[in-house]
Amino acid sequence: MPSNNQAIKETYLISQRIAQHFHPHTKARYQILVVNNRFDQVFNFFFELQRSSQLPHSFPLHQVTYYDLAFLEKIIQLLQAEYGFTFTFRNFTGLFWPSTQQKISKHFRFKLANNLFNKDNLANNNSQNS
Repeated sequence: MPSNNQAIKETYLISQRIAQHFHPHTKARYQILVVNNRFDQVFNFFFELQRSSQLPHSFPLHQVTYYDLAFLEKIIQLLQAEYGFTFTFRNFTGLFWPSTQQKISKHFRFKLANNLFNKDNLANNNSQNS
């Protein structure tokens, strides 16, 4: 596993890139999105910005190539100490933080009935509701 210095270097690089995009603005929402790319075995960081009455923008920040949850956890801890942004984790379903054994994120699946938008199903639902 890389040293703490490597985690600090990764965090510093992410922080520099956040500073490029972060300009405090009233009525704006800022968050950090962390994506687990299982296929390439990397963690991707994005800065997400949404101002009122505007569509959200997502800026790529960095790709952590050392694919280890303990290393990622250290980077997250360092970033959380520096920023008060919300952190969102995507594609971490079923994974736990190594130090606390807490779930990283919960993923809810909505089960839809087959052919939900089929005309026959809609007609049946409408006749049952009448």
